[in-house]
Amino acid sequence: MTNPPKPTRNEQREAARAKAKQMREQQKRSATRKRLGLQLGVTGGILAIVAMIVFVVLSNTSGNSAPGLGNQTPTNMTFAGGIKIGSGLRAFTKDFTPAPAANAKHVPNLEVYVDLQCPNCRDFEAANSTEIKDLVSRGVITLTVHPVTFLDRSSLNYYSSRAANAVAAVATYSPDKFYDYLQLLYQNQPQESPAINGPDNNQLYSWAQQVGADNLDKIKSAIDKNAFGSWVIKQTTAFLGNKSFSDASVAAGGNGIGTPFILVDGTPWFGNWSNPATFAQMLQAATTAKK
Repeated sequence: MTNPPKPTRNEQREAARAKAKQMREQQKRSATRKRLGLQLGVTGGILAIVAMIVFVVLSNTSGNSAPGLGNQTPTNMTFAGGIKIGSGLRAFTKDFTPAPAANAKHVPNLEVYVDLQCPNCRDFEAANSTEIKDLVSRGVITLTVHPVTFLDRSSLNYYSSRAANAVAAVATYSPDKFYDYLQLLYQNQPQESPAINGPDNNQLYSWAQQVGADNLDKIKSAIDKNAFGSWVIKQTTAFLGNKSFSDASVAAGGNGIGTPFILVDGTPWFGNWSNPATFAQMLQAATTAKK
């Protein structure tokens, strides 16, 4: 076997130039991302910038066509864009307020901002769902879930935004099945990298059937039409543009807003949620806090 000919000096120079050009372009893209991240944290026009980012993400994801953006506003997502769950895993609605535990000194509200495509959100749920479900069911704490979407880039068929729309649909038409539906979506979360086609709309609907949701015809229609698509983007824009959240994260040693983003009684919490014992201890301590 003969060895391939060595590249000439001209060929070597051209290869080096091409590599240098590639590195310069990568550095420019990295610098742009860093500048954009900084702008998101400090500029006065932050909401407009984030809205533009969400639009670009929705417009440029490869694969299937982007879902249309319906203009409906979900009911029961009335707690700063989140649905609040109380005793018996029942939702707070305009017609019903779950009763707290009879002996509760204080019922803290655990809030979590989540992207259904986010592996960390899935891992948070897997690590802590047993404790959360027990405390919420007994009326010891309440849970408010805020669905947001910024990981469509990690899916070939816009799973992140479609899943957020789907949970908004269940929250609207079958709120008491919301938590079961949320857990089922986490259990079946598609991989983030490399991007693949996530569960389609028929599967999202099938899972609503599986948890025994009511008003299935309305849920299916909302899923198929992406009925709450504009609302989801609006909530995501507000979340990513929340300067107090970003400042709190940076002060705690983080790089800015990410998911899961956890608050307890309105105060961001940046403890080790991957340790169920640490997380449970924090929740237990919150139940005895004086308010």
